[in-house]
Amino acid sequence: METESTPLLQRPAPWDPRRSAIAGGLVLVTLTLERLAFYALVANLFLFLSLGGWSPRGSMTAVLILVGVAHFSALGGGWLADGLVKYGGADSLRKFFNWYYWCVNTGSLLGVGALSYVALDMTDGFLRAFAGTGGCLLMALILFSLGRPYYLVHRPAGSVLRSILCILRDAIGGCCCQPGQGSIQSSPVLERHNLLSQQSAGHQSPVSTAQAPSWLDYAKIRYGGSHHDAAVEDVKRLGIILILFTSLLPYWLVFFQIETGFQEQGLHLKIGFPQEGKGSNFNMPTAWLSLFDQVFILALIPLMNGIIYPTLDKIGVRVSLLTRIATGMGFSLLAAVSAGVLEFFSVQQWREGYGVIQVIHNWTYNASDISLLWQIPQYCLVGSAEVFAGVAGLEFAYSAAPRPLQGVAMGMFSAMEGVGSLLGTTLISALSPVWIRHDSQHFQGHLDYYFFLLAGIQGVAFVLFASWLVVRRYRIRQEIPGDITT
Repeated sequence: METESTPLLQRPAPWDPRRSAIAGGLVLVTLTLERLAFYALVANLFLFLSLGGWSPRGSMTAVLILVGVAHFSALGGGWLADGLVKYGGADSLRKFFNWYYWCVNTGSLLGVGALSYVALDMTDGFLRAFAGTGGCLLMALILFSLGRPYYLVHRPAGSVLRSILCILRDAIGGCCCQPGQGSIQSSPVLERHNLLSQQSAGHQSPVSTAQAPSWLDYAKIRYGGSHHDAAVEDVKRLGIILILFTSLLPYWLVFFQIETGFQEQGLHLKIGFPQEGKGSNFNMPTAWLSLFDQVFILALIPLMNGIIYPTLDKIGVRVSLLTRIATGMGFSLLAAVSAGVLEFFSVQQWREGYGVIQVIHNWTYNASDISLLWQIPQYCLVGSAEVFAGVAGLEFAYSAAPRPLQGVAMGMFSAMEGVGSLLGTTLISALSPVWIRHDSQHFQGHLDYYFFLLAGIQGVAFVLFASWLVVRRYRIRQEIPGDITT
């Protein structure tokens, strides 16, 4: 249990740049191999299940459940990171996160590009592809284990998650036991304790005791709890961050269409391309279209960080994290609209007789004669959304969270991705009888309505978030004239 004299974590050891560089490099290589395996598995799983006789509803649901469970596991990782965490300064963290995104997308690019091509083999392609993902994970585990001498493991002073639960327990118990908020009295001793707690947390002024306490305040010592003010305020900030993450759920619903809805759409677009000098066509793997998402991200991140953002900074225009998140929501909305428009015209073409019969791994699919390449815009728009909302969301999770809870906050960010994925399964189950049909009846369904529904959900979230952002900016300017930050 937290007391005034026990911090959440012990003080980290002195910073060693060489040791940190080796440890960080091993972690990033491990991350690349793990992402290579994960995205190769997820990108090919939908097609594998579809060819195995699964319905679109079953295949999409299975992929979303896998993705959801995988992202929920980050909560445990965040808890462990906060118990064993190492800090090397803002510059070191910034460099690490830049390389982090490059490694994630490089791993995805290699995994989807190489292993999806291997899966084209109609004899044992999927077996070799999935065996390759297992090999990459084994290599990642070995490399991560070899770096054990370079990692600095700090014995935690206590479980951060346990401290949070204790604060919530005390707050609920204290709130229920109070006859009324006005009955709370404050003594000079408790006032002095509050002042010291505020100063230790970096605050300039104590909280006014005249203000009615929130329910979490009842976990504080001065309100009868057993936790000092700084720890309780940290949990409050974590709650605000969680609310922001919840607003990103529609964004994740659209994002995970890369592995589900977009691939279902791609199976019914023309995947064949003539090969010069050969009598047969080359069939492009539908998973390859997600490569445009990865390439776009790899090109856009250095452009934004190296040119766009510095240029805007020089002319006095600061693009805040919240503004970047709102921009990402806008791109996500456009991606869903783009997919819906493409599906609408695809259905129209097929109904007018402009269709083709294509064979994928000995399975026959009805498809319109619209090329699979028309999916490129929606994949690039999803990539743009990730560069803004995805990157800014994770950066916000780390920078806005209290220092002892940064790992937990990042785990929460990933877990909300999992929530979005699992919500997608519920949506698919509700719509599959009418809008999302079996592959043989694809053009009797309305996958376009599904995409437009996602666009509507994202559109509502975008308007609400942007409106809140405008109101927040106006209030800040009223309080601090000339301030343009959000």
